[in-house]
Amino acid sequence: MEKPIIIFKQERDFNALISDTFEFIRQEFKPLIKSLLTYAGPFILITAFLGAMYQSSIYSNIGDPKQVSDPFWGFKEMYTTKYFLYLLSAAISNVMLTLVVYSYIKLYVERGKDNFSPEDVWRYVGHYFIPVFFITIAIGFIIAFGILLFIVPGIYLSIALVFTIYIKMVENLNFGDAMKRSMYLIKDNWWFTLGIMLIIYFIASFSGSIFLLPQIIYTFFIGLSAAKGTFEGVSTLFLIVSAAGTFIATLFYAIIYITITFHYYSLVEKKDNPELLNEINQINEN
Repeated sequence: MEKPIIIFKQERDFNALISDTFEFIRQEFKPLIKSLLTYAGPFILITAFLGAMYQSSIYSNIGDPKQVSDPFWGFKEMYTTKYFLYLLSAAISNVMLTLVVYSYIKLYVERGKDNFSPEDVWRYVGHYFIPVFFITIAIGFIIAFGILLFIVPGIYLSIALVFTIYIKMVENLNFGDAMKRSMYLIKDNWWFTLGIMLIIYFIASFSGSIFLLPQIIYTFFIGLSAAKGTFEGVSTLFLIVSAAGTFIATLFYAIIYITITFHYYSLVEKKDNPELLNEINQINEN
């Protein structure tokens, strides 16, 4: 028998946030993964290959005599054009992954299960891409600055601003107001939110890391051969294995964004109780 439609707009405790995240994935797996692969997939794949190529260039220079003669060798080899292309691609693919998940859930909440198509998801993604891209960069700088201020402010802000992007999309607020709104919802729920984020991040990263095992093993043997002096360079197989593993592992991070939306609606119900306010307004109008 088909399970009932999941209601996002209700309070949830710790267990419900985790269990409903996976129940939603189970129910919506096919259309959700189709949207992810179609719209975010190409960007994630490009990022995965750029990352593999960058790693390959680093490993290929193992044993270079310049390592000893040139004190800036490591800096030159790390911060190359490939590195900055990888960073840009990673930022874009992360925004696309976030947008596809958030757009899908926004449509699910607004229209209901099975009442929208992947094309509808794409329209939201295209509409919000530029503002969300710059919001993501801005939040990154704010958190980085907070980390420079004795680390603790950065940790606090990374949790306090966790709803900013989704608030921008569903409440249509500007960046500053979306940040304030996120901090308002997190207030008195910071430690609870931290716990949720740590657990769901561990689940997503651990699940994804299983697909990175071939790359890790391959890298281990590269290190062994380099230590023995028998290293002859990185093969094409490394690029394929590394890119494939990174691609699949990245998709698992969609789990985190699903949990964030459940938690957002839970805190909105807890702190604002919009359904009750709507009923009161209707009574006053009558």
